[in-house]
Amino acid sequence: MSAPQSYSDLIYIGQLKKPHGTKGEVSALLLTDNKYIFDQIQQVFLIKDEKKKETTLQYHFSMTKSIVVKLSCFNSVNEIKEWVGSYIAIPPYDFKEEDGSYHLYQVYALKIIDENGALRGIVTEINENNGNWIIVVGTDKKKVYVPFVKHFCKIDMTKGTLLIPDDVWKQLYEL
Repeated sequence: MSAPQSYSDLIYIGQLKKPHGTKGEVSALLLTDNKYIFDQIQQVFLIKDEKKKETTLQYHFSMTKSIVVKLSCFNSVNEIKEWVGSYIAIPPYDFKEEDGSYHLYQVYALKIIDENGALRGIVTEINENNGNWIIVVGTDKKKVYVPFVKHFCKIDMTKGTLLIPDDVWKQLYEL
């Protein structure tokens, strides 16, 4: 894996929380809705403040609300302490995408358009609410909260747009 040009070229998929056991395993919070992402990767970057370290994922296993990872750079609890709170990141090309699919990180900053192509706002946040994703659209007047549902959210990644039908937008904008 070649090093990305900058931290912004990376996708953050987890955050180290605390040592797990004594053999260099670390409990991590998932920052992705794809719980299988760790099955697809080997090389990762750890990022904390201005420090960055490239390392290898040796193995992982799931817990109830987290994942436990064993990284080649850690063999003891003491080695982990300095990196607690750091982010686990990968370059975008490490994702295995199916045709027409996309990842949540790609939805940020999409332009929200109406049925005529006019700009309504941009995606500024993505939140999870009871297992459903809510996108927050920043407009020039207010924030609009939109359920991220394929039924009425049509994404065109090549144009960087997300179409929300006029009737749906009107109901959400007036809330």
